[in-house]
Amino acid sequence: MNKIRTVFAGTPSFAIPSIKTLVFQKEYELVGVYTQPDKPAGRGKKIVESAVKKALSSFEVPIFQPNSLSDEDALKTFRSLQPELFVVAAYGLMIPRNFLEIPCYCVNVHASLLPRWRGAAPIQRAIMNGDLKTGISIMRIVEELDAGPILNIKERKIESTDTTATLTEKLAQDGADALKKCLQNIVQGSVSEKAQEEANALYAKKISKTESLIAWTAPAEATNLKIRALSPRPGATAYLGKILAKVISARISEEISKCPPGTLNLGKKNILAVATTTKDIQIELLQLPGKKIMTAKDFLNGYRKLL
Repeated sequence: MNKIRTVFAGTPSFAIPSIKTLVFQKEYELVGVYTQPDKPAGRGKKIVESAVKKALSSFEVPIFQPNSLSDEDALKTFRSLQPELFVVAAYGLMIPRNFLEIPCYCVNVHASLLPRWRGAAPIQRAIMNGDLKTGISIMRIVEELDAGPILNIKERKIESTDTTATLTEKLAQDGADALKKCLQNIVQGSVSEKAQEEANALYAKKISKTESLIAWTAPAEATNLKIRALSPRPGATAYLGKILAKVISARISEEISKCPPGTLNLGKKNILAVATTTKDIQIELLQLPGKKIMTAKDFLNGYRKLL
């Protein structure tokens, strides 16, 4: 049996279960992997490899890390791999049309129920919007962003405790499962396509720095959704008195806010609560610039006098 020559493109940890599906399935020969270039990260600006590159360190597979796919050399390299199948999962670069014309099939593993939440931040937007469910869409890639026909879908309920971190981990495995089934259908010639309903399309734009700032004048429910959606990165930022911090974890208190929004409620021992226009938000984990994540108790022990 001739194996299907396959190229994969992905960058963050979300993509790892999907690429492992290809590595451990005998039908596919992984002839190349595309991932984002190594980049400086953290306070020391140490050069860091992508999660996908790290995961493949023990596998002998060619890895390509171009800054762009728009030049002729990038196209020449891709064509030389002679891919029959091209699988993309959170790669981070738009795939040009001339790339898409080379393989027999190009599919994308997207973390939403398309056409809802096309774009860069589908998981964050689903949580922030208060959606009750999300999922994985396997679609055929077209030139327009996340607009291709759907080949397979796997739904998942969004739990009230889910953050972007926990939901990403769940959807990563769901993506691998949905991809495996979709590729089986492609190999067997039984795959079917369903066009997206353009009227229902919503776009999940990238989270901006200004959007990360908590406005305590918003209701507690919306504030809690923002904290969950931005946890742990980039983190919802807020002023606690005069101290700027990232709020990593919080919950809605049973206490009805009786003070102006933004007022700190420090009446109970080791409780850090902030008034909103509805109920208080009780902060559980937070992070100061350049510091490690800490509990509200540790924060109060060290900074209470500055509040």
